[in-house]
Amino acid sequence: MARTVAGSGHEAALGGAMPLAEALALSLPISAGAGIFVLGDAFAGALHRGLAACGRSVEAEPPPDGFPPAVLKDFGWGQGAARTGPLRSAREVAQLLAELSGRRAPRAAIREIAPGQFIDSLRPGVEPAGFDSHAAAIEARAAHLAAISKALTSAEVVLLCLSSATCHEDPAHRSAHPPEAAARIGGLVPARSTLSQIESELSSIWRDLRQLMDEPRLIMALSPAVEDGWPDGARDRANLRIAMSRLATRGRRLAYLPLHEVLTAPGRLQDCLAPDGRPTRAGLAEALHLVCGTAPLGLPQGGTASVPDSRTEGDGAESDDPLVCEELLYEAFAPGGRA
Repeated sequence: MARTVAGSGHEAALGGAMPLAEALALSLPISAGAGIFVLGDAFAGALHRGLAACGRSVEAEPPPDGFPPAVLKDFGWGQGAARTGPLRSAREVAQLLAELSGRRAPRAAIREIAPGQFIDSLRPGVEPAGFDSHAAAIEARAAHLAAISKALTSAEVVLLCLSSATCHEDPAHRSAHPPEAAARIGGLVPARSTLSQIESELSSIWRDLRQLMDEPRLIMALSPAVEDGWPDGARDRANLRIAMSRLATRGRRLAYLPLHEVLTAPGRLQDCLAPDGRPTRAGLAEALHLVCGTAPLGLPQGGTASVPDSRTEGDGAESDDPLVCEELLYEAFAPGGRA
């Protein structure tokens, strides 16, 4: 009996079930030897480290000489996304790539948090003690951006793994910040992207990647890790999945990878995710098998996972409606009721 990808109510909005084997084929798994740039949340960082351990070619900001491995790890060197830190939302990634492409730089990225102590507020976990001058912080950010550009140039595939549609915004400068920045600088407020805004942000990401890379492939995934803590996090992830699956229909070099759906399938959720929503070792192994193009290990015969059939056009909703499909999908993503 063929295993199918079905779900708990959202198939009415996203076009019904599809065979699991077909879902895996549509996800365009990454071939051996392809240069991979991993971008996104904390689970993306885990994927980066796992892919590197598997011998895959992953791109990262090169570490400086003379530091022991433990120190380099603490400061994020040699890890995913060239030390951007966790980027949970499409808006944060779109902002970064717009800066790289030269279209738009975020205002007031460098902040003075104490006399003579400056941080890069867009990646506050890097150099946590801060820089001793504004010029030094600017220089470090410029070097960081150059490293990302180089990594993208070397990569063939961008693996984008996101977990939220909400970030912290500086209303005065309209810039998006990770939650970690809120503890270090004042004036940040939660800002949630609607479905139409997420679609626009993902389109911006794809446009800038095509400018920065030579015929890139973009593989998108909804993170199976639930770490954002936002009240509307379940609806955010529902909208993220819809927006990603829609973008995946727009070209052969775009794909949606069903990481969340496979790892949270009935019979797999307990093994793959810890009670706090973070992936277990088994969950990471499952994800790596999926990314590398093999069927996930241990999915029970007849088990199901919720994967949108993004080829379906007739979803019965308008894309500019910020709540489109949310009610249909909320139950599938709510605690205790995930697909």
